[in-house]
Amino acid sequence: MLLEELQRILACGEDSQHQFKREITHPDSLAAELVALSNSGGGRIFIGVADDGRISGLSPQQVRTLNQLLSNTASNNVRPPIHPSTQNIATEQGVVIVVTVAAGLNQPYMDAQGRVLIPAKLRAKIGLTRDIVFVGLNHYIEVWDAEVYAKMEAQTEEDFSSLVDYVYEKYPS
Repeated sequence: MLLEELQRILACGEDSQHQFKREITHPDSLAAELVALSNSGGGRIFIGVADDGRISGLSPQQVRTLNQLLSNTASNNVRPPIHPSTQNIATEQGVVIVVTVAAGLNQPYMDAQGRVLIPAKLRAKIGLTRDIVFVGLNHYIEVWDAEVYAKMEAQTEEDFSSLVDYVYEKYPS
């Protein structure tokens, strides 16, 4: 990636495939980002970039520390482990690390505590609020907004009751 491409991406802002981080210091927060991207089609994390897209840059020492943190986190804090690639881009403000995370082949990926992160922008897009419901069978899960699921469940129960009444009327014993 060239500096011009970096600037073009930053000008467009964050989205579900591009996350900006001024810095990352905790493995759990990095693992959450890696898991979210692996589970949602892949993407990039730009470290050394503020949320508004301005480059803050990283020092050479920060780059070494972050590359080590990234390697350890991807191996030890994500299950199954993932293998992101990195590129360091020199800017006037310092280095920007571009972490590329491929779409996962062994989904779902989880952090070390067994959590799966759904990115905020994706939650907003599909209407997930504070409370969610997981419904699953075998290797398939659905994530529902709790309020929407409760309404759907109530409607299904009402529909089933109507069906039972119809069957009893149509086919008395």
